[in-house]
Amino acid sequence: AHKGCPDSDGDGIRDKEDKCPDLYGKKEFDGCPPPTPKTVKITREKIEILERVHFRTARATIKKDSYQLLKDVAQVLNDNDHIKKIRVEGHTDDRGKDSYNLKLSQARAEAVLEFLVKEGVDAGRLEAKGFGETRPIDDNATRAGRANNRRVEFMIVAQ
Repeated sequence: AHKGCPDSDGDGIRDKEDKCPDLYGKKEFDGCPPPTPKTVKITREKIEILERVHFRTARATIKKDSYQLLKDVAQVLNDNDHIKKIRVEGHTDDRGKDSYNLKLSQARAEAVLEFLVKEGVDAGRLEAKGFGETRPIDDNATRAGRANNRRVEFMIVAQ
Protein backbone atom coordinates (compact mmCIF):
# COMPACT_ATOMS: atom_id res chain seq x y z
CA ALA A 1 0.00 0.00 0.00
CA HIS A 2 2.93 2.31 0.70
CA LYS A 3 5.12 1.14 -2.22
CA GLY A 4 7.82 -0.15 0.11
CA CYS A 5 7.83 2.88 2.42
CA PRO A 6 8.00 1.90 6.09
CA ASP A 7 5.02 2.16 8.44
CA SER A 8 6.55 0.95 11.72
CA ASP A 9 3.38 1.19 13.82
CA GLY A 10 1.00 -0.23 11.18
CA ASP A 11 -1.43 2.70 11.32
CA GLY A 12 -1.47 3.27 7.55
CA ILE A 13 0.62 6.46 7.70
CA ARG A 14 4.15 6.31 6.25
CA ASP A 15 6.88 6.90 8.82
CA LYS A 16 8.20 9.99 7.01
CA GLU A 17 4.72 11.62 7.33
CA ASP A 18 3.97 10.15 10.76
CA LYS A 19 4.75 12.49 13.69
CA CYS A 20 4.46 9.45 16.03
CA PRO A 21 5.99 6.57 13.99
CA ASP A 22 6.16 4.25 17.02
CA LEU A 23 2.53 4.76 18.15
CA TYR A 24 -0.62 3.67 16.35
CA GLY A 25 -2.29 6.92 15.38
CA LYS A 26 -4.86 8.60 13.18
CA LYS A 27 -4.44 10.67 10.04
CA GLU A 28 -6.25 13.67 11.58
CA PHE A 29 -3.62 13.76 14.36
CA ASP A 30 -0.66 13.49 11.91
CA GLY A 31 -0.16 9.83 12.80
CA CYS A 32 -0.29 10.38 16.55
CA PRO A 33 -2.93 8.83 18.81
CA PRO A 34 -5.92 11.00 19.75
CA PRO A 35 -5.35 12.94 22.97
CA THR A 36 -6.47 11.10 26.09
CA PRO A 37 -8.22 12.58 29.12
CA LYS A 38 -5.96 13.24 32.12
CA THR A 39 -7.57 10.34 34.01
CA VAL A 40 -6.57 7.67 31.47
CA LYS A 41 -3.28 6.38 30.07
CA ILE A 42 -2.77 3.72 27.39
CA THR A 43 0.11 1.29 27.96
CA ARG A 44 1.02 -1.87 26.03
CA GLU A 45 -0.87 -4.05 28.52
CA LYS A 46 -3.84 -1.96 29.57
CA ILE A 47 -5.85 1.18 29.61
CA GLU A 48 -4.67 2.51 32.93
CA ILE A 49 -7.02 4.65 34.99
CA LEU A 50 -5.40 7.18 37.28
CA GLU A 51 -8.42 7.30 39.60
CA ARG A 52 -10.43 4.56 41.25
CA VAL A 53 -13.88 3.35 40.17
CA HIS A 54 -16.12 3.62 43.23
CA PHE A 55 -19.00 1.27 43.98
CA ARG A 56 -21.57 1.19 46.75
CA THR A 57 -20.28 -1.00 49.58
CA ALA A 58 -20.91 -4.71 48.92
CA ARG A 59 -22.79 -3.85 45.71
CA ALA A 60 -22.10 -3.67 41.99
CA THR A 61 -23.66 -0.20 41.80
CA ILE A 62 -21.24 2.35 40.34
CA LYS A 63 -21.21 5.61 42.31
CA LYS A 64 -21.95 8.79 40.38
CA ASP A 65 -18.54 10.24 41.20
CA SER A 66 -17.02 7.58 38.90
CA TYR A 67 -19.25 8.30 35.88
CA GLN A 68 -16.87 10.85 34.33
CA LEU A 69 -13.90 8.51 34.73
CA LEU A 70 -15.78 5.74 32.94
CA LYS A 71 -16.94 8.19 30.25
CA ASP A 72 -13.24 9.03 29.76
CA VAL A 73 -12.43 5.30 29.39
CA ALA A 74 -15.25 4.96 26.84
CA GLN A 75 -13.92 7.96 24.89
CA VAL A 76 -10.43 6.43 24.78
CA LEU A 77 -11.85 3.11 23.58
CA ASN A 78 -14.00 4.81 20.95
CA ASP A 79 -11.02 6.91 19.77
CA ASN A 80 -8.68 3.90 19.59
CA ASP A 81 -10.56 1.32 17.58
CA HIS A 82 -7.30 -0.52 16.82
CA ILE A 83 -7.66 -1.95 20.35
CA LYS A 84 -9.82 -4.92 19.42
CA LYS A 85 -10.56 -6.47 22.81
CA ILE A 86 -10.51 -5.27 26.41
CA ARG A 87 -11.06 -7.43 29.49
CA VAL A 88 -12.74 -5.42 32.24
CA GLU A 89 -11.37 -6.99 35.42
CA GLY A 90 -12.94 -6.71 38.84
CA HIS A 91 -10.84 -7.24 41.99
CA THR A 92 -11.70 -7.19 45.70
CA ASP A 93 -9.84 -7.17 48.99
CA ASP A 94 -9.79 -10.30 51.20
CA ARG A 95 -12.67 -9.33 53.49
CA GLY A 96 -15.60 -11.70 53.22
CA LYS A 97 -15.86 -15.19 51.77
CA ASP A 98 -13.87 -16.09 48.67
CA SER A 99 -16.97 -17.15 46.75
CA TYR A 100 -18.83 -13.95 47.66
CA ASN A 101 -15.87 -11.79 46.56
CA LEU A 102 -15.62 -13.68 43.28
CA LYS A 103 -19.33 -13.04 42.54
CA LEU A 104 -19.08 -9.39 43.62
CA SER A 105 -16.02 -8.75 41.45
CA GLN A 106 -17.74 -10.36 38.45
CA ALA A 107 -20.90 -8.28 38.98
CA ARG A 108 -18.81 -5.10 39.26
CA ALA A 109 -16.85 -5.89 36.09
CA GLU A 110 -20.17 -6.52 34.29
CA ALA A 111 -21.60 -3.21 35.60
CA VAL A 112 -18.58 -1.34 34.21
CA LEU A 113 -18.88 -3.19 30.88
CA GLU A 114 -22.58 -2.21 30.64
CA PHE A 115 -21.70 1.42 31.41
CA LEU A 116 -19.11 1.46 28.60
CA VAL A 117 -21.62 -0.05 26.14
CA LYS A 118 -24.14 2.68 27.05
CA GLU A 119 -21.36 5.18 26.21
CA GLY A 120 -21.10 3.76 22.70
CA VAL A 121 -18.34 1.14 23.06
CA ASP A 122 -19.05 -1.93 20.91
CA ALA A 123 -19.94 -4.78 23.29
CA GLY A 124 -18.01 -7.17 21.02
CA ARG A 125 -14.78 -5.44 22.08
CA LEU A 126 -15.41 -6.06 25.78
CA GLU A 127 -15.43 -8.97 28.19
CA ALA A 128 -15.91 -8.92 31.95
CA LYS A 129 -14.00 -11.12 34.40
CA GLY A 130 -14.10 -11.08 38.17
CA PHE A 131 -11.03 -12.28 40.05
CA GLY A 132 -12.30 -11.72 43.59
CA GLU A 133 -9.40 -11.58 46.02
CA THR A 134 -7.07 -13.83 43.99
CA ARG A 135 -4.81 -11.10 42.53
CA PRO A 136 -3.90 -8.62 45.27
CA ILE A 137 -1.50 -5.81 44.35
CA ASP A 138 -1.03 -4.67 47.94
CA ASP A 139 -1.13 -5.88 51.55
CA ASN A 140 -4.63 -6.80 52.75
CA ALA A 141 -3.46 -6.26 56.34
CA THR A 142 -3.76 -2.48 56.00
CA ARG A 143 -6.72 -0.27 55.18
CA ALA A 144 -4.82 1.47 52.34
CA GLY A 145 -3.68 -1.90 50.98
CA ARG A 146 -7.24 -3.24 50.92
CA ALA A 147 -8.39 -0.06 49.14
CA ASN A 148 -5.72 -0.63 46.45
CA ASN A 149 -6.83 -4.24 46.03
CA ARG A 150 -10.44 -3.15 45.40
CA ARG A 151 -10.05 -2.08 41.79
CA VAL A 152 -11.17 -2.29 38.20
CA GLU A 153 -8.59 -2.81 35.48
CA PHE A 154 -8.91 -2.58 31.69
CA MET A 155 -6.53 -5.14 30.19
CA ILE A 156 -5.79 -5.12 26.46
CA VAL A 157 -6.43 -8.63 25.16
CA ALA A 158 -6.07 -7.99 21.39
CA GLN A 159 -4.91 -5.12 19.17
